[in-house]
Amino acid sequence: MQISVAQFEKQGLALLSQLEATHEEIVIIREGKPIAKLVSFGAPPVSCLDLMHDELGCLEDGPEDLSTNPDYLKDYGS
Repeated sequence: MQISVAQFEKQGLALLSQLEATHEEIVIIREGKPIAKLVSFGAPPVSCLDLMHDELGCLEDGPEDLSTNPDYLKDYGS
């Protein structure tokens, strides 16, 4: 989420409560440029697989073992 400095001044405590509940980072913007980022200390850890999810399309909705994933070699040799 991105907010202006003015918004943060008005809604600071409410935004901190929201951050605590959702763990969604808040980027504070001044004159169109990011100047600060608020993140929750209690943010849930992110696994490597979650970080690479968009890059590893063959894993989507597939088994953890690639050798049994029918999409693993789908376009191989095409």
